[in-house]
Amino acid sequence: MLTHFPPADNYCSHANVADIRKSETNFKDKERSAHSLLVYGHGDGGGGPSPAMLEMLTRLQHGVGGLPTIEFRDPNAFFDDCSADSDKLCVWSGELVHFAREMCSSALTLSTSCSVADSCARLWVHT
Repeated sequence: MLTHFPPADNYCSHANVADIRKSETNFKDKERSAHSLLVYGHGDGGGGPSPAMLEMLTRLQHGVGGLPTIEFRDPNAFFDDCSADSDKLCVWSGELVHFAREMCSSALTLSTSCSVADSCARLWVHT
């Protein structure tokens, strides 16, 4: 399962310069991948990205001194690019559910199914 922990440490960035800088400095896989995802907008039913967020990102995609290049892309294309780098990426061994709020996964259904199966197995063992 390919996962990505957004380096901005949230799933509803304000898409401002501070969040973009944090995303750049906190990106722990720079040596392994040139791809990072900034998840922005008012999440959890908050209405998605605001016009101000979209305007800021539009301006920043043309390059502003010292900031990384920004590109609007489909998340599937992002994960396809990450898959191409998969031989260089770190391997996580263990449970990912603890990080669910900060994780984007190319296999959400698999992750959810594994969590349900794990819960059922624990229930079965204890009964």
